[in-house]
Amino acid sequence: MVLLAFILCGLAAGLACGGSLRAMAQHNIALLWLPVAAYLCKAAGPYAARLFPAFASYAPLAVCLLHYGLLFIFVAANLRRGVWSFVFGAGAGMNFAVIALNGGAMPVSAHVLESAAGTRLAAQLASGEIFAYAPVTDSTRLVFLGDVLALEPFGRLLGFASIGDLVLGVGAAMLCFTMLRPAKHSV
Repeated sequence: MVLLAFILCGLAAGLACGGSLRAMAQHNIALLWLPVAAYLCKAAGPYAARLFPAFASYAPLAVCLLHYGLLFIFVAANLRRGVWSFVFGAGAGMNFAVIALNGGAMPVSAHVLESAAGTRLAAQLASGEIFAYAPVTDSTRLVFLGDVLALEPFGRLLGFASIGDLVLGVGAAMLCFTMLRPAKHSV
């Protein structure tokens, strides 16, 4: 949800600064379908775990490797196409590091859990019902890169976010902004 908000902000900023949807055709962004495929794989993870119970214990780490592998291929293919790729890649790298080092689960801090206390979301997280997320424990690595931010617009908890989510979101917003601006062609 955080990523979608950043994408919409990038599109809105691009249009507000005189960009157009027609300009998108001028940009040569390589493998733009990969981030879409990565997020579809992530969304399919819980279903795959339920469908193949023998795979369930490996599913979070397998989904993490596939999801971020696709994102890193996308970043590598676009490194010369703008600063956005470095920002996007840095955010993806932060998230990958914390998730991979914690067995495929994004750790959720105690502070965020306190914000969620008494909610259905907190109960689901505590019981392990939320795929690839886990509360922080004594053995959690890189806690500061986990979901340490509670998303509470208007006092209602909507979810959690990490610093990597924010950095990746800024990179995605920069990409969207860039794609709506006319491409600069060298002569």
